Amino acid sequence: MKKVNKLAIGTWALTALVTASLYSAHSVQAASSTPALPAANASKATASTTTTATTPAVSYYTKDGVWTGVKKLNHDSVTPLIVEAEKRYVYTSTGGKPSTTNATFSINNKTYRYLSTDIDTHAKLLAYLKETYTQQASEAYIQKYIIENNGKLAQLVTEKASMLEFNRSTAKMISMTDTARVYRLTVPYVKDAHPVERMLVKFELVNGFWKINTSPSALF
Repeated sequence: MKKVNKLAIGTWALTALVTASLYSAHSVQAASSTPALPAANASKATASTTTTATTPAVSYYTKDGVWTGVKKLNHDSVTPLIVEAEKRYVYTSTGGKPSTTNATFSINNKTYRYLSTDIDTHAKLLAYLKETYTQQASEAYIQKYIIENNGKLAQLVTEKASMLEFNRSTAKMISMTDTARVYRLTVPYVKDAHPVERMLVKFELVNGFWKINTSPSALF
């Protein structure tokens, strides 16, 4: 009876040992064939963070800061064109490049100053203004505010500063054709000190580029 029990116990132990070995081998194989979830999740997270792309802002200047012009006019591109036109108006109306050698003279008890050498002839000044204005608008400004003396352009010395922030202006199209458009400009004051100003600005397509067809003196 004791021999039978020992044999049974031995058989049971051997069976249990084989079963445990097989289960262990199966577990190892299953573990090795199952992908690591943390790695998969990390890969998925990485992929999701690299799919977002932003649209670069449109630039109307070269890397050197040279104005390139506006070929497509809409409510977004009106403001950059207006801002560049304002810069050219301010530059011209203050005599151009600042210099201690800029000579002044008097006519009828009014003081005039010569424009700087880069804009001191009609051709130079017209070319400079026509980067943002039509020839008609440029000529209207020159005829009204610029004189010629001793073969050089000059202007009346005045102090004028605008409190309008054209860089914060918004534009709404009022009328349009293929080559001409009118926008209503809404322009705030510095620090919103006064109610906004609203003005109509004309634009014209000239050789593939949109130009302002309103005299700078009427606009700024």
